Amino acid sequence: VGLFGHPGHDAVWAGIGMGLVTIGVAIASPMLGRPVIWAVGRGYRAVFGELGQLAELNAIRQPRRTAATASALMIGLTLVSLMTVFGASARASISDQVHQSLRGDFLIGSQGFKEFPVSVATDAGKLDGVSSVHAMSTATFQLVGADGRIQDSQGDGQDRQLMFTVGGMKASDLDQMFPQKITSGRMFRSPGEVIVSQDAASYRSLHTGSTLTGYNSDKQKKITFTVVGLFSSGDGLSGAGIWTSQDTFDRVGLGSQDSFVSVNLAPGADREAVRAGLDRATADMPLVSVMDIDEYAAEQMDQVNQILVFIYALLGLSVVIAILGIVNTLGLSIIERTREIGLLRAIALKRRDIRRMITLESVLIALLGAVVGLILGVCFGAVMQRLLVDDGITVLSVPWLQLLIFLLAAAVVGVLAAVWPARRATRVNVLTAIATE
Repeated sequence: VGLFGHPGHDAVWAGIGMGLVTIGVAIASPMLGRPVIWAVGRGYRAVFGELGQLAELNAIRQPRRTAATASALMIGLTLVSLMTVFGASARASISDQVHQSLRGDFLIGSQGFKEFPVSVATDAGKLDGVSSVHAMSTATFQLVGADGRIQDSQGDGQDRQLMFTVGGMKASDLDQMFPQKITSGRMFRSPGEVIVSQDAASYRSLHTGSTLTGYNSDKQKKITFTVVGLFSSGDGLSGAGIWTSQDTFDRVGLGSQDSFVSVNLAPGADREAVRAGLDRATADMPLVSVMDIDEYAAEQMDQVNQILVFIYALLGLSVVIAILGIVNTLGLSIIERTREIGLLRAIALKRRDIRRMITLESVLIALLGAVVGLILGVCFGAVMQRLLVDDGITVLSVPWLQLLIFLLAAAVVGVLAAVWPARRATRVNVLTAIATE
């Protein structure tokens, strides 16, 4: 329903669906887990012989308890792998958008998109090895109604409609900083003329010939813009939804600072020398940085990584709870199988064999939860990416190597969870165990 029904609040419907699927899988895990146990059991028998077979049979002896124990780890790894797939998709989408949306060998920008002096672009253009420099400035306006009144926010969620941002650039810079193409009308030529992206035109019901009046609070001036053309950015993102000439900004005193500069190198230029020169041009402005496109993409992805680290720390608690669940289940199982363990010791098994058998059983339970959890997490991550396509998460990326590491980590969790139960089992007195009812 959330993916294909479009009833509204799609993410809520999809979230409910994910929760119900998780509950259903947890209930059905005694049956769904049998293929996993069988597959791991075949490997156990090939590598460990009779000990592997005993571990497999012990795991499926009480399938509901085994499944319930594995469910805690399953839920934890479902959430971890979901966020891993989502994070990888977000990073891949950011990288894809940055490389499709920006042009230039070097980019100069400020943290938080703050403005900086136009002298930076001027100094950059004077460097040896620089073929061209393209700069943009921005200004934010409040919408002015047809009656001439400034539209103020009333706290009704319409802030986005009442405010709009206009970018300023030279007419010759079209398609130089960002991939942009006029699809209707023409490029601006005179002050007050603007071109509007197709998305912004649709959102604000604008077309060629429309007018848009805005009030800039910094300069306390009203400007009426006339739409003379519509443009498309293709698959990339535009630097601004509305563009006008720098002359328009200069006439009202808004063009004294830039918010973004793109630098192109001349053929055969020394890249490192130009980079050093750009660094010197921005040395006295600590918030302004010089980056190439790969560095800019990495900086944007770092924000996603910081959020994921915090989420992983929280989800780590669920893994700890899962370990305790496996420890408790194995401990209870050993108490119930005291006589059986005593007989195995009396027949042939040594203490290290008992320890290995219980460890293999613990690893099998952990792998059961991990495999089911990873499958669910990948599916849920794909669903989340599909729901957020319109929000910029356009690429589905599944980090298989990272998921494999999670699977191996689950096996390690199984080994650690078996330490105390195995120690207890090996300390059982053989004669006392055999006499136990």
